[in-house]
Amino acid sequence: IVNAIPTMITSTILPTTAYRNESLRGYCNATDADSTNLYYYYKWFLNNALNTSGSVGPYTQATQINVANITNTSLAVGQNWTLECKADDLTSNSTAMNSSVKFINTLTPEKVNLKNPTNGNTTIHPRQPLFEWYATNATSRYEINITSSSGCGNNYYQNVTAPTLNFTPTSELCLQTESTTRYDWKVRACSIDTCGTWSNQWNFSIEPYVAITLNTATVSFGTIGLNEQKNTTSDNPAPFSLQNDGNVQADLVNVSSSQSLWISQPLNSEYFQMKARASTETYSFNNATSLMNFVNVTGANTSLIRALNYSDNNDSAYVDIKVLVPGDEPPGAKQTSILFSWEQTP
Repeated sequence: IVNAIPTMITSTILPTTAYRNESLRGYCNATDADSTNLYYYYKWFLNNALNTSGSVGPYTQATQINVANITNTSLAVGQNWTLECKADDLTSNSTAMNSSVKFINTLTPEKVNLKNPTNGNTTIHPRQPLFEWYATNATSRYEINITSSSGCGNNYYQNVTAPTLNFTPTSELCLQTESTTRYDWKVRACSIDTCGTWSNQWNFSIEPYVAITLNTATVSFGTIGLNEQKNTTSDNPAPFSLQNDGNVQADLVNVSSSQSLWISQPLNSEYFQMKARASTETYSFNNATSLMNFVNVTGANTSLIRALNYSDNNDSAYVDIKVLVPGDEPPGAKQTSILFSWEQTP
């Protein structure tokens, strides 16, 4: 009986296009006319020099077998890898067959598409806005470049690395009213090898924004006797509580009432007064230029609080109310309203 010599069919390296982020997988396939199970001898060549070798088997003939791999940690851009396969049926060997040369390419991510802030947006309010973009292929990190058109803020964010699909500045950005500042921003994706091209450049500006929340909007003194005085300085009842939810310092430039609390006494009297007071968030406004002592509530504009801060930890203030019941006030429920008007601090 004459033994049939095995015949190599293919020697293959996958993936088809090789990069440093994925291992090389080596495959051998041979036939044997005697349908004998086959062993494979393999050799990996790096830049035409033997790198590693071995043998595996037995396997059914005419079946593509993953004989050995080269892990991605062994790969470098510019390398050339070749796989040599030889089949053995324990009687005779096939002729060796080499794969095509596999070149390790530079892994370059695609161009990033930006998401937020939208291009040309002039109504951004957060001074530390969230920057967002869409995912790209083969990316291990992103770089973001945020540039002030006026140099305001010293252009802190140049090529900052962001591991995720968003970035929030750690320092406040400037408003559009500060040296007419506009911000340009762009992002690029980087692989383990190199960075891709920068995204299209978008721009935005931060709009000055006064937004005051009245957390406590009603003050109720309950039942009070004639000539009796009460106030909110001990928080019983609670004073008006104000919070700056905008992005600029704000002045309470108008505190006024359209009608007196009493029938027997008009506005602008000691019977109905107000003052500013620091909340539990100290240093929230300028005490020196604010009215920290009781003044009469009038029907005209009264500036009460100056430079109320907008930072979350120091953005609240109290407005205390003091009432004194006139000695000749008729009995009954008494109520009035107070108007609070705010402007950006100059």
